[in-house]
Amino acid sequence: MQVPDSSYLVEPVEALWLLAIDANVYIPKAEGFDLNNIQNPDNFSGSGNAGYNKMFSHKTHVMKWVADVVKRAEQSGKTLIAFSYFPMSEFYNGQSNLIGDYFGEDNFQLARRPQDQVSQKLAATGVKVHVGGHMHINDTGFTRGLDGQFLVNIQAPSIAAYVPAYKVLTITANNNIDVQTMVLNDVPRFDELFEHYQQEHDTLKKSGSPKLWDQAILSAKSYREFTYWHIRELTRQRFVPREWPQDMRDLMLSFSGQDASAKAFALASAGLTLADFSKWNGLDLAVYFYRLRNPGQLALHDIQASR
Repeated sequence: MQVPDSSYLVEPVEALWLLAIDANVYIPKAEGFDLNNIQNPDNFSGSGNAGYNKMFSHKTHVMKWVADVVKRAEQSGKTLIAFSYFPMSEFYNGQSNLIGDYFGEDNFQLARRPQDQVSQKLAATGVKVHVGGHMHINDTGFTRGLDGQFLVNIQAPSIAAYVPAYKVLTITANNNIDVQTMVLNDVPRFDELFEHYQQEHDTLKKSGSPKLWDQAILSAKSYREFTYWHIRELTRQRFVPREWPQDMRDLMLSFSGQDASAKAFALASAGLTLADFSKWNGLDLAVYFYRLRNPGQLALHDIQASR
């Protein structure tokens, strides 16, 4: 069966090569394969989570081509930057295994994490800088190949999620690359559609929908504040119900900050009292967890030192 591949190489300005890698892998299903209709898309598992873990087994021709592009770039004196939908390295600062132990290997987009040996193979192709997208996570990962090669994976955040931002890569002297993270705090007319959101909220409320979101989000005074509210509601309605084990979810949502602080903090030395902790609860802790998980250090601007 022929499957399109949209990988490409382009030179938008002289001496700069941009390499787009189509890391979508469609794997034939072991059971239920319809031999009478090979073209049936239901015969294959979608590409959503395979990523680079299957590129060296199912799309070897693409990876050979990538290695060839790297060699040609070096021979031609080109600066090569690769980008694709999926990450080329671990994106939780070395904590992926711990997160998997607590929340399960199928959560937190861990299925998209390339295995360590896969990241090493990617580094062995000679690609040195790769920009990944898709996951709304702001992170920079580093992988060293078996023969001393290095690979930097820049996981780009989204302009449509908390913290809204994008990356600017500037090629400097000696072929160094300076990476800046540009945060979108203010966006003109960000609230232009709020009247339609209000109509949706009214409809959901009237029908008694369990998916009713907090209309306080419509009081946001800036685009960043709007996305701040957005991740709070995603945490409440989607992330915690889907990704947290039942026992952890029940425990987290049942206690207040005051309950937790009595056991976890030396209040006197910190200059705090139990009353200080009565202002937050388990859901708040979960929300801050996701605020830190997605944008990384970009979230520190919105977290008070006392929190």
